[in-house]
Amino acid sequence: MLKNPGAAPRERGAAAVEFALIAPLLVLLVLGSIEFGWFFFTQANVANAAREGAREMAISNNVSTARTTSVNAAQPTPVKMSNVAILPSSCSPGTNAKVTITVVYDALTGMFGKNFTATGTGVMRCGG
Repeated sequence: MLKNPGAAPRERGAAAVEFALIAPLLVLLVLGSIEFGWFFFTQANVANAAREGAREMAISNNVSTARTTSVNAAQPTPVKMSNVAILPSSCSPGTNAKVTITVVYDALTGMFGKNFTATGTGVMRCGG
């Protein structure tokens, strides 16, 4: 006796074969969405940290304080002090303080590359 009376005997297992053909595409789509979301989060986080560092440099005119502020604002993204570039080293009124943060981070899935680079730049007028 057939379980599905409307199906022909030769169509048994057709759903399993169709699923086997579609499943890799679905997995690729889900992993791609996760990877893109993580990259987007990291990029926004790094850009925000650069803006916070530029603001601190424009207000305090202290490179080490601005660098520390940038690193702290980037959490949970692992930014090191050496990843933060601040120009100029002294901020006089009317000039711009520019902070650039570059982070190379490992991909979550590894399906679309081993690592990615996120760069954020913040610019603020000094003495503002």
